[in-house]
Amino acid sequence: MRSRPTFRLPVRHKTFLAAILVVALALGGLGVGAIVSRATANTATQSLNLKVLLIGAPTGSADPTTAAWAASLTSEGVAYTEVNATGASPSESVTLPALTTGSVGNYNGVVIADAPSAFASGSLSALDTYEATYGVRQIDGYTPGVSDVGLTSVVSGGASLTGTTGTLQAAGLAALPALKGPVPFSTGAFGYASTVNSGAPFTPWLEDSAGHVLAGVYQHPSTDPQANVSELALTFNYNVSQLQWEILAPSLINWVTQDTHLGLYRNYFGQDIDDNFIADNEWSTQYQCTPGGTNPP
Repeated sequence: MRSRPTFRLPVRHKTFLAAILVVALALGGLGVGAIVSRATANTATQSLNLKVLLIGAPTGSADPTTAAWAASLTSEGVAYTEVNATGASPSESVTLPALTTGSVGNYNGVVIADAPSAFASGSLSALDTYEATYGVRQIDGYTPGVSDVGLTSVVSGGASLTGTTGTLQAAGLAALPALKGPVPFSTGAFGYASTVNSGAPFTPWLEDSAGHVLAGVYQHPSTDPQANVSELALTFNYNVSQLQWEILAPSLINWVTQDTHLGLYRNYFGQDIDDNFIADNEWSTQYQCTPGGTNPP
């Protein structure tokens, strides 16, 4: 097993890290993203650029999953390169950009908008080797429950998730500490609720009310082509404006980059100065709103 990155900051320090690196890049006139170094078991030291590789669906920005990832990465200012697949499932292929420059890995996170199972056999071999060599995490943006990630779909063709609420399990809460647990699904949500195959190295993160998996991590065995890689499978769809995506997106970006990236996720609180000290505009700590809205959604 590879050791964890030698350079790792908790979430609360990411803004400070981003500010320092942005200033450093501006003063140094560098045209490439910052680099973070990590030690691994099979090499002395390896370095990674702070950039995400987004492999989009064949339809590119017309695909809701691809567009959602591109929009959120752009909104947060996270550097990324997008390349789109070609062909059709199960024979998709993709022309990958250069994954390394000398001994430096060009990406510290990988997102595949389509399911990896949609790609032809061997078309992602170079990516698998890269992830295993550099300890890079992968997110499957929208995948049915398939044996490749240790799952079996409860309904082979999937089913509507409109109006349902998923719940983050202990492992999900630990990995995504900014979230509280419930993840409501918007109108139009659809997915492949799944069960975990016996003996599969899969850890559920998000489950429906029946205990079926909606998201979780497949930990590749050391004998696998993606040796020791953590692969997060999302078995539901989303677009940039759906609630499930708005809730999860910032934390998913944090996870796939192992909490190390340029960019900021901003929260804004608006206040009208002329409303200060007006009784019905006081803040309710119970409902997290003004008292007039007794329990808003």
